[in-house]
Amino acid sequence: MSSPEYTQLANSGTIDLIIYDDCSPEKMPEANTLFFGGLPPSPGDIVGADNNSEPNNSAPNDTTSTAANQAIERAWRASQSADPPFIIDTNRAHPMLQYVDLGTVRIVQGTALQLPSGGTELVRSSSGILIGVAPRKAYQDAVVGMSLMRRTEEGVAPNTDWPIKRSFPVFVLNSLEYLGGAVATAGSKTVKPGQNAILNLANRYDQVKISPPEGRPLTLDRNGQPQLIFTQTEQTGFYTVKPAEDDRLLQLFTVNLFSEQESDITPAAEVVIGAQSIAASAPQKEIVRIETWRWLLALSLVVLSIEWFLYNRRVAV
Repeated sequence: MSSPEYTQLANSGTIDLIIYDDCSPEKMPEANTLFFGGLPPSPGDIVGADNNSEPNNSAPNDTTSTAANQAIERAWRASQSADPPFIIDTNRAHPMLQYVDLGTVRIVQGTALQLPSGGTELVRSSSGILIGVAPRKAYQDAVVGMSLMRRTEEGVAPNTDWPIKRSFPVFVLNSLEYLGGAVATAGSKTVKPGQNAILNLANRYDQVKISPPEGRPLTLDRNGQPQLIFTQTEQTGFYTVKPAEDDRLLQLFTVNLFSEQESDITPAAEVVIGAQSIAASAPQKEIVRIETWRWLLALSLVVLSIEWFLYNRRVAV
């Protein structure tokens, strides 16, 4: 991180996501970030916030105190956990934890996070918040309050078994999609008519144009927000998202009347409920009663009809 190349890229605004593994930069980059075992540095104006301990009613000191309080609200803080934490709750509604099951993850050492103002709790452990995400101007910062590896007297040892769980690559993929804007066209999202389409795009695109199935393309301004929200989804079909200055495809989403998961009625081979997997059982033969009285009734009606026809014909002769 001390190289000129990193400094140039971090300040250029062309990087979508920077992942810090067990380290922290001196200055936050112009990009979304993901921290494993580290914390974003405190804002510069938090330094010296406690220097105004003497009471003073002058306006400059009030302004300094207000700025210091705002800096404290924007700072990430953490406290070391004495006991190994275990996960007790996850925010499944957040895109970063979609399809992520952390019920069986074991952790040796972790921290309890204190989120900045406007932060969102993602995972809570027995010690406190373990994973959280918070906005920073036009960017998003996500912090995982545990290291993947830990240094001991014997050497480097795993701090958690999460990397060997199936939920870890899913979390990484969700983080790339949410923080890095790496939404593939093949995995485009589906929204219902009238529902807002939330677009996670790279931070370097200030304006994008969205082409609906019919009609002229619409231009959206980011306005310093980490996400773009498109509300004009009345038409069903495919919507393409491209930069305002060229025709390179950034994202593709569809407006559909049905949910893809709910529309798939194919019997699943197994169903995963928490940490337990239930396999589908083979179909078994069942003894059922076959209703034959309907056929006997129909045969009786046919016999009566023939008998009545022959009787009436003999009387006529």
